[in-house]
Amino acid sequence: MSASHPVVPVPSAPYRQPAINGVLAGILRSRFHGLASRSNLLISYRGRRTGLVHELPIRYAAAGPGYVVRIGRPEAKRWWRNFIEPWPLTVVVRGRSVAAIGRVVQGESDEGTELAAGYFARYRGSARHQGLPVRKGETPSREDVRRVAAGLLFLSVIPDGDGAGR
Repeated sequence: MSASHPVVPVPSAPYRQPAINGVLAGILRSRFHGLASRSNLLISYRGRRTGLVHELPIRYAAAGPGYVVRIGRPEAKRWWRNFIEPWPLTVVVRGRSVAAIGRVVQGESDEGTELAAGYFARYRGSARHQGLPVRKGETPSREDVRRVAAGLLFLSVIPDGDGAGR
């Protein structure tokens, strides 16, 4: 596994986005975004190969100046491959549109461990599902987080202060 490029898993079966994604995207863009924006943001990006604009509502956690997204079932999805190298996107988070740069980070890297720790602190159920018991008010050890995050992929989303990400 290369330190700079994640291994691209072989798809096991075609993945179809749930129909609810369109409804959720509409809510996140609307003045009623508060119904869903506490745990979801909307990413919009232009595909590297096709040039088509894609939108995807996705669960996120705050991570420093930006956000972290856990890429679930990467072997069955392709959207995240646009971000193997840093790539511009727009996020709609809590009703506000922000230009950003997205980049895939491997969970076993130092950065990936930090992103995983933040994500798992926000979503304790996801941590438990991965085999990391996280109790409210407790912080798991860095080694435990690194062990559990190994093999996982995260999308690091950093706001692009100069607007170049649009």
